[in-house]
Amino acid sequence: MELETSEINDIQGIPENLNPDDLNHSLDYSLLQNLENIDNLPNLAINEINGDTCFTNGQYTVKATLDKNENLENKYYNVTLRMSIPESNGLCLVNIENKNVEMICENTEKFCMTKILIERQAIQDSEGKEIFFIDSFESKNELACDISLNTPYINSTNGTGDDQTDKTTNKAYFQRQNNNGLSGGAIAGIVISNVVAILAISVIIFLGKKGILFGKSNLSNVKEFESSSFGIMKLDQPI
Repeated sequence: MELETSEINDIQGIPENLNPDDLNHSLDYSLLQNLENIDNLPNLAINEINGDTCFTNGQYTVKATLDKNENLENKYYNVTLRMSIPESNGLCLVNIENKNVEMICENTEKFCMTKILIERQAIQDSEGKEIFFIDSFESKNELACDISLNTPYINSTNGTGDDQTDKTTNKAYFQRQNNNGLSGGAIAGIVISNVVAILAISVIIFLGKKGILFGKSNLSNVKEFESSSFGIMKLDQPI
């Protein structure tokens, strides 16, 4: 089904940073069989979200339980978990053992201490095929998270479009979008430039006083200046 709206922002609940061109659906839901299949997907209930170090490394872990496990694989890569509050996504590696699920997620948008709200959603694999539903979840504790710059679980052949992937190391690096300060390298460069400038000015002043740089003119020995246009000018005092 295709929705026609003047602006995508007219649809409530769609994240502000969502690009409609990045929506990934490999199944045609205009077919009744596909609708019946998605209706039979397993449901996942989140037990806890552990992000004790998320504020430094941008990584958190989701522990959850399936109501059933029918033909699910043991591992899924590049799985996107959307948060409603705060507005952020996690790029996750999903490990499934029987009905127990562990999602190791790399955060894509920095956020401060807040409770996590995840609304019910269908989780897709890297090819856009739905694998299970996640039930709504609200954390009891607050969590702060930085942007993850290191995602060793990403399969470089299955990029999501939201990351830059180094195919030689199978690592992806998210870009920090809200950087209001200068980096350490930039600050060091400014300090070094200022020190060099001060030293250069000091050397110029020292050489100027010694008469080395510009030369030393002893005007006290000048007695007269002869000019064909202005005649002779006598100097009683040195200039």
